[in-house]
Amino acid sequence: MLEEIKALVEELNKYCEAYYSRNESLISDYEYDEKFDRLLMLERESGIVLSNSPTRRVGTEVVSALKKVQHNHPMLSLGKTKNPNEISKFIGRKKALAMLKLDGLTISLRYNKGILVSAETRGNGIIGEDVLHTVRTFTNVPLKINYEEELICDGEAIIDYETFNKINNSLPVQYKNPRNLAAGSVRQLDSKISAERGVKFILWKCIKGYDGNSFMESLNFCSSLGFDVVPYVEVSDVNEAIRELKSIEEVPIDGIVFSYDDIAYGKSLGSTGHHVRSQMAFKFYDEEVETVLKNIEWTMGKTGVLTPTAVFEPVELEGTTVERASLHNVSIMKELELSYGDTITVYKANQIIPQVKDNLDRSLTDICFPPKKCPICGADLEVTKENATEVLMCTNAACEGKLVNRISNFVSKSGMDITGLSKKTIEKLCSVGYVNSFLDIYNLRSKKLLTLEGFGAKKVSNLLSEIEKSKEVNLGNFLCALGIPGLGSSGARKICDKFNGDFWKLSLEISNGFNFSNIEDFGEVINKSIHSYWKTHREEIHALARLMKWKMDSAAVSDELSDLSVVITGKLVLFANRQELKEAILSKGGKVTDSVTSKTTVLINNDADSGSSKNKKAKSLGVSILTEKDFIEKYLK
Repeated sequence: MLEEIKALVEELNKYCEAYYSRNESLISDYEYDEKFDRLLMLERESGIVLSNSPTRRVGTEVVSALKKVQHNHPMLSLGKTKNPNEISKFIGRKKALAMLKLDGLTISLRYNKGILVSAETRGNGIIGEDVLHTVRTFTNVPLKINYEEELICDGEAIIDYETFNKINNSLPVQYKNPRNLAAGSVRQLDSKISAERGVKFILWKCIKGYDGNSFMESLNFCSSLGFDVVPYVEVSDVNEAIRELKSIEEVPIDGIVFSYDDIAYGKSLGSTGHHVRSQMAFKFYDEEVETVLKNIEWTMGKTGVLTPTAVFEPVELEGTTVERASLHNVSIMKELELSYGDTITVYKANQIIPQVKDNLDRSLTDICFPPKKCPICGADLEVTKENATEVLMCTNAACEGKLVNRISNFVSKSGMDITGLSKKTIEKLCSVGYVNSFLDIYNLRSKKLLTLEGFGAKKVSNLLSEIEKSKEVNLGNFLCALGIPGLGSSGARKICDKFNGDFWKLSLEISNGFNFSNIEDFGEVINKSIHSYWKTHREEIHALARLMKWKMDSAAVSDELSDLSVVITGKLVLFANRQELKEAILSKGGKVTDSVTSKTTVLINNDADSGSSKNKKAKSLGVSILTEKDFIEKYLK
């Protein structure tokens, strides 16, 4: 028994060191928990607990170049279970709350006389890392609060899924999941890099500063100071609480935390060297199924990076049929040691995005090697390495695949919005040499188009009409269409607002060296990206600009809803999707956020009587809840 204990301690410490110090997950949460529970059982049966056992400490020693700091309170872990009945037994007849167990990087903040004075990662629970310089760049952390006494609070540094997808797609090297990107962003030595990543702090515990005895009221107290607090519900039924909180899809989570509302009672229970006794985590795991790998497909982005996608035998997963999953980059593909015909496990990350979890065979019989030639132009491919991650890149600057993707982005709805130019049509026009640049779109003529197969008179007439119509554009859409690396629709809108929709004023300021990092949420990376792109493509950009009929009165410059902060939840019926509603609000100067806080003006929910966490939070804070119809009547007419 002692030998097994020693082996488990060594193995689990290795996994902890990789997870907490290098942001690497060597095994799944499920496998780790199984080994941890086995070690805990052996320790109880034998009475032997080694000094370096992970059941008596959290994480590992800090090994980064960041300054080490000793915490002013132990930052312990949580006891956990996968059985709802154990949660019910834990709660008993006590008043309790359930809150999301966020999947990010744990951070502790301290305020003195209303000023943020320290921010520390959890590290090993006793000693962490000083990350005040990066935390100050978070999108929602109050730098000053209306509270003179000392305040200490713990929470999670996270990146929501929408931001993760937007940021990750713009990075030369992509991260596996939001947790890794958040952790890597917080622990940057250069705060300018972290400022680009949209990291948020979600508070889940007030350590010092609240004088009452209710955990729920302590969260409301912190919310009143300007913090975004974790979504929670009062527990009347454990399974119902789990179902309600698990339905929240905006942020990465890996479980539900149950806590006694009576703070004094919770403190009286004390803690072990590993976890507090006042809380327990219900861990849930994504459904995993086995299937057989059939193929690896490679798709090209507008920069020429080829992304591998695993194609496998169709399987039912979380209620849908799945047969493809992105492998993200060459490094991940190599780590899985994939061979054609291998049995693999697949799951949906947070029940949404299909992912390959593991390769059960690792047969190494018919290995999936990256191609050596570009599948589109036939040019040589090369594997480049950035931040230890390998990506596959086409070396041909004139590759048609790059061109097709650039043109597709240019004509998309968030860009020039040219209906009729589908990807298939663009491929056709590029293949015959009619379109080799953005400008060529505006030089298309009926005589040429009518010679192409499938281009009848009506189709050509409609297409040319749409192209002409696209010239009436605002600056925000025009900037999105250009495909400037790292610049999305939100950033383009802010530039549009800054320059009042005036393209020529913007261009002049760029030539004078305007610093875009002075714009809110912009950093040096995007500043350099804009200047570099403008310098390289200036002639083409100006030629395009001279064709445009600028909509100087575009909605992008309106400030009609400048005092409005809106949260959208639930199903929509009048708008096609949330993005469409969000754009309508942003176009009038309003702000759209993910979480209901004391700063929220309106929660849009077509089911105003639902028991959702956002509805409850809005009601507790006195936030107005409106249906789509009511919101349109009041604000968008």
